[in-house]
Amino acid sequence: MGILSVLKGLSVVFPVIVSTMGMLMASGVSYNMLVQKLCNPAGPPEDINKFICPDKSIMDHITSILSTKAGIQAIIAAFCGFTFGFIRDLTGKSKILMYVGVTGELVSACASFASAYYWNSSPWFLAIMQAIASGGFGENIMQMGAACILMAESTPEELPLRMQLYVVSTLTVAMFGGLLTTLVVTTFGYLWLFILCIGLNVLALILIVILVKNKGYDRKTFKESTDSLKKVFKWRENVTVLWFMLICLAVAPIIFTGEALHSGKFTQIKFHYSMYQGQVLGLFSFLIAIVGSVVGPTILRNVFHFKELSIGIVVCFVNSAAAFMHAFINTEVLLYLGGAAYFLKLAALPLPNSVITTIVGQDELGTYLGINAILTSCIPFGITKLYQEVSTRTLDTWVGAFYFVSSGCFVLLGILYSVSYCLYVEPKKQGNTESTENLRRNLETVKTISPEDNIEI
Repeated sequence: MGILSVLKGLSVVFPVIVSTMGMLMASGVSYNMLVQKLCNPAGPPEDINKFICPDKSIMDHITSILSTKAGIQAIIAAFCGFTFGFIRDLTGKSKILMYVGVTGELVSACASFASAYYWNSSPWFLAIMQAIASGGFGENIMQMGAACILMAESTPEELPLRMQLYVVSTLTVAMFGGLLTTLVVTTFGYLWLFILCIGLNVLALILIVILVKNKGYDRKTFKESTDSLKKVFKWRENVTVLWFMLICLAVAPIIFTGEALHSGKFTQIKFHYSMYQGQVLGLFSFLIAIVGSVVGPTILRNVFHFKELSIGIVVCFVNSAAAFMHAFINTEVLLYLGGAAYFLKLAALPLPNSVITTIVGQDELGTYLGINAILTSCIPFGITKLYQEVSTRTLDTWVGAFYFVSSGCFVLLGILYSVSYCLYVEPKKQGNTESTENLRRNLETVKTISPEDNIEI
C-alpha cells in the first residue's frame, strides 16, 4: 500500500475542511460573543481579546443556553441523520449529503452574522438557529456523506490511514482556524469574521461540484431499502461488535465537545486567561494531539502489529489517565504538560469506522451511520447534561472537576473495545470463500458419479 494510493482518494477532504473551518470559526466565538452581548449590551467591547466578564452568573447562564442548544440540536440531528442516511442507501449517492451539509452551515453562518449585527438580540436566537441549521442539515450530514465515500471507495488496507489523515487534516484546519478566528475578531470584529465564514462555505460548495466524484452504485427500490433496514435488528456475525463500535463512534466526539464547552470557563476562572491565551493553549494541545493521532496508531499497527480493536483499548485507557490528571492541574506548567499527556486524544475518533466497514456492506453504510446519528443524539445528551451538572455544582469549589466525566467516558469506551476484542470474528475474504465453496461443490459432483456412468469428454 503506497502513500500515493492513500492520498489519491482524499479529494473529498478538501471541501470538508473548508466548510469545517467556517463552522468552527463561527461556533468557536459563540460563547464569548454571547457572554459579551449580555455583559456589555451597549455593543462589542473595544478590546474583545482582553474583555473578561466579571459576572460568573452570566457565564453560567450562557453555558446553560449552549447546553440546551446542544440537546435540541441532538434531537434534530438524530432525525435528520437517520433520514439522510436512508436516502443515501436508497439513491446510492453520498454527494447529495455533502450539498445538504454545506448549505446548512451556510445558513448557520448567516444567522451568526445577524446575531452580531443586531447586538441586542436574544442569545436564544443564535442558539436555536445553529441547532436547526447546523445540527439538522449542517456539518454532521456533510461528514456523513464524506465518510460514506471514503469507507465505500477504500480498501481495508487503505481505510485506517485515510480515516486518520481525514481526521487530522480536518483538525489541523481547525487548529489554524482558531488562530485565524482570534486574529480576525480582535482586528476587524465579529461581523467581518462571519462574512469570512459565509465565504468559506460558498467556497466549499464550489469545491464539492469540482472535486468530489462519487462512484455510487445501483439504486435500490424503497422496498429493498426497508428490507436492508430490517436487517439491522437481525442477528449477523459480529453484530455485538458492530453495535459497540456505533456506541464508541457516538460517545468519542461528545467527550471533546463537553471539554471544549467548559474548558474556556476553566482557563478563565482558574488561570484568568484571555481569549488569545486560550487560543495559544488550544493550539499547543491540538498540535500534540494531531501528531499523536497519526504517529501513535501507526507505531502500534506497524511495529507491534496491533489491530484496530487493540489500538482502541490502548488509546482509551491512556486518554482516561490524561483526563483524570487534568482535574488536578493548578499551575500553567502542569496545564501544558497535561496537554502533552493527551497526545492520543484524537486517535479515538476514526477507529470505530475501520471496524464497522469490515462488518457491513457498502450499500448499508448510510443506514448504519444514520443509526449512529441517533445514538450520537441520545447517548451524548445524558453525557452533556452530566458535564453541565458537574461543572455547575463545582464551579466555585473545583472548576476542573468536569474532567472526571471525560475520564469515566474513556474508561467506558475502553471496556467496549476490550469486550469487542474478545467477541470479534475475523471476516472471511470473499475470494477465499468462493474458492472453498466451488471446491466443495466439485468434490460433491465427483462423489455422485458412479464408475458405471458413461461420461463423454
